[in-house]
Amino acid sequence: MKLNPEDARLFYKLFLPLLDYVNENYHVTIDKVRFDGETIDPQDALEVSRFLWERTEIIDDYVTETALPEEHREIILS
Repeated sequence: MKLNPEDARLFYKLFLPLLDYVNENYHVTIDKVRFDGETIDPQDALEVSRFLWERTEIIDDYVTETALPEEHREIILS
């Protein structure tokens, strides 16, 4: 599936903070990595993403603990 540019921006706007949450709480990468900078190491993102997809219940914790607009909460939960 290919997203249009607006949807792609929204995806990364929602997904990268989720990766930060996962890495901060579960220390997936050896170094403290943030996914909100201009340069993101794809290998780090892949490692944290794989960890997340094996433990999707983390998403429920994230939306419960994070102040998000309802629309964003619904998108993430979907």
